[in-house]
Amino acid sequence: MERLSRLLSRRRYELVALAVAGLVAALHVFFEGAPLPSGGSGPAGAREVLVRGLASAEGKAEDLQFLLRGPVAPVAELRVVAIDEKSIQRYGRWPWPRDVLAKGLKRLQQLQPAAVGLDMTFTDEAERGPWAQVLSEVEAARRPLPEAERSALQPVLEALQARAGEDPDAELASALVAANFVQGVEAYRSAEAADYAARAATDAEVLAPKLNAVFPMAHQAARYQVPWTAWLADRYRSAQAPLAKFVLPQTRLGHYMVKLDPDGVLRRTPLFIQLDVPQGLLPSLELQTAAVALGAEVEPAWDPVLQRVVGARLRRGREVVREVPNEVQEPYARIPWLGAASTVPTVSMADVLAAEPSAGQLAGKTVLVGVTLVGSFDQVVTPFREVEPGVYAHAAMLSAILSGRYLQRGPWLLWLEVAFLLGGGLLLAFVLPRVGAGWRVAVPLGLVAGWWLLGQVLLRSGTQLALVLPAAGMLAVASALTLVGWLSTDREKLRLRRTFRYYLSEAVMTEMLEHPEHLKLGGEKRELTVLFSDIRGFTGISERIAPEALVRFVNAYLSPMTNIVFEEGGTLDKYIGDALMAFWGAPVAQEDHALRACRAAMRFLEELERLRPAWRAEGVGEVEIGVGINTGPMVVGNMGSDVRFDYTVMGDAVNLASRLEGANKLFGTQVLLSEETHAQVRGAVCARRLGSVKVRGKQHSTQVYELRHLGAPTPAEAEAVGRFEAGVDAFSAKDFERAEQHFQAVLRRWPKDGPSRRYLDEVAFLKLSPPGPEWDAASAGVVK
Repeated sequence: MERLSRLLSRRRYELVALAVAGLVAALHVFFEGAPLPSGGSGPAGAREVLVRGLASAEGKAEDLQFLLRGPVAPVAELRVVAIDEKSIQRYGRWPWPRDVLAKGLKRLQQLQPAAVGLDMTFTDEAERGPWAQVLSEVEAARRPLPEAERSALQPVLEALQARAGEDPDAELASALVAANFVQGVEAYRSAEAADYAARAATDAEVLAPKLNAVFPMAHQAARYQVPWTAWLADRYRSAQAPLAKFVLPQTRLGHYMVKLDPDGVLRRTPLFIQLDVPQGLLPSLELQTAAVALGAEVEPAWDPVLQRVVGARLRRGREVVREVPNEVQEPYARIPWLGAASTVPTVSMADVLAAEPSAGQLAGKTVLVGVTLVGSFDQVVTPFREVEPGVYAHAAMLSAILSGRYLQRGPWLLWLEVAFLLGGGLLLAFVLPRVGAGWRVAVPLGLVAGWWLLGQVLLRSGTQLALVLPAAGMLAVASALTLVGWLSTDREKLRLRRTFRYYLSEAVMTEMLEHPEHLKLGGEKRELTVLFSDIRGFTGISERIAPEALVRFVNAYLSPMTNIVFEEGGTLDKYIGDALMAFWGAPVAQEDHALRACRAAMRFLEELERLRPAWRAEGVGEVEIGVGINTGPMVVGNMGSDVRFDYTVMGDAVNLASRLEGANKLFGTQVLLSEETHAQVRGAVCARRLGSVKVRGKQHSTQVYELRHLGAPTPAEAEAVGRFEAGVDAFSAKDFERAEQHFQAVLRRWPKDGPSRRYLDEVAFLKLSPPGPEWDAASAGVVK
């Protein structure tokens, strides 16, 4: 017994190192075999919490690897055709009328690309324009006229008949007949099936011929019987098929669904999705587009031993031209990111429509068509950017398929990582007890750095090495060995002191020291005022000036605006690119929080006027901003995760302020207030009611007010405001003649008044095409 005790004492370092390294290795093997959960809220067990935490850490490490690697060029034949800011400035807001889109796709086809993948779907009938109604009204007005006048109106009548008889869907259908076009498809889960029940049977009839329902062997001599009850791929109830008129026998369909990691970052994508109705696998948009470009067909790669889909094959006759692998444990492929959107050669759809020379580079190319507008629903988080158009995620995967260069984890990597943990642990057990304090830090850090360097090298060859647990294992072993050494030999020599320093303001420091319980997740519901501001046309500015100048411009704008927020007693919540979010009334209560926010907004405009001359001289151009302010109940406190959180506000009232900022574009204004904010500052500011708008996500319309300046209005201003609001009331009552008179009167006093001009445009249209009984004034503008 004594001999065993001496042996254990002599080998204590090796035993501790093997125990800690073995525990981490077991955790790593468990994590490698555990399915990765999706992001989302709700209760989760300890196992899922552990997997989520490890996945998030490993994902962040992978993101860092991509950032250190930097951008890489895509395959030479890849192009993106973007419906971008330039396109909507020239052809109107998205979604476009079907005839405009059809014209763009026909022009694109004339450029002879090898394949075109459409990151969009066409599931609804085109809306009929106002021409049919105008035609009937002109015909009715023409009947009682004398023959000469009726004859004079005949050319107008014929032009209206031609426009009223146009079928936008027919135009689009004729554009989609090309065999090298792949149409996108959006799937839905079982919980959403009721929303699509009306078209479920029609969709199933369209989808069934386009699914992979049989699983060939690699040599295609036999077919596998597949258990459709099993989880073969990311599973959905069904999908919204394009209208039958758009789907011909040669038409290929590809889903554009993605798979977010638990932290919300897109790193994986499903090569197939599994539909229950009808049963089968639907290939991804990237697979189908690559197959068209390569003259091949898509088939699942089914492993009868593992009983799962291990990837996809692109087959041309008997030849397999591409094999695309899934992950070892799950039916997803890793996305080998290229870089930010600018890495992928992109052509504006506006240039395609206008037959610009830049569009000529699409001949023989593999093209993805997608919407890249800022604020569109197709936005994802990538390792390179927090907001990126989703079409560039598909482009990264499509580039990998075309080039045959994938990002994957072979099964041998797990054993390499386990060997590193155990071998590195024994190395530390041999070295650390024999070296000084400096080397005890340098040696484990050197092992970690060497492992990360190996991971960086393997990444360039398409291999994803696990980084976090092997590195954490080395640090854990080193920490355990240091603790053993301290407990056994250095207890009398070392006195460890743990101190915490917070680099915070004096007020926050005092608050945290007096109330440490506040340093946790959670918050409280309070009435606050929140402000959003944003630079108008920022995309255009970023295109006009160099990146270095853009950084100076943004800093020169945000710095004084932030100082104004602080001087008015506000709390800076965050920067969102060129946008700024702040709130008043917390953490220190302020009875006049609404008025403080209004003062800050007016000072923003004054500061902007002071900055404009310098920006004009630098070539930035005219800079305008929009500000939205709302007051209401919201939750304020520390929000985030268990390991990192921010002091912020959340709630529907916050979302409304953001929508109001965007509504300035609709009215041609600079500062908009909600009805709740206006009620608190009435009498202290000059403001006018602009009417009501419908905000995306809210059932009821919202009254909005324009903040013109601080202080009561002058008599002349009060008269103009009264005429304007009378015009709004007349407009809401469908009394368009009286509304027009009021708005014209306002323009005589304020010739450049944007809201009056906007209403006059609406009145002119509605007088020509009177609204139906279901119309209300709020339908004139919907704010997303």
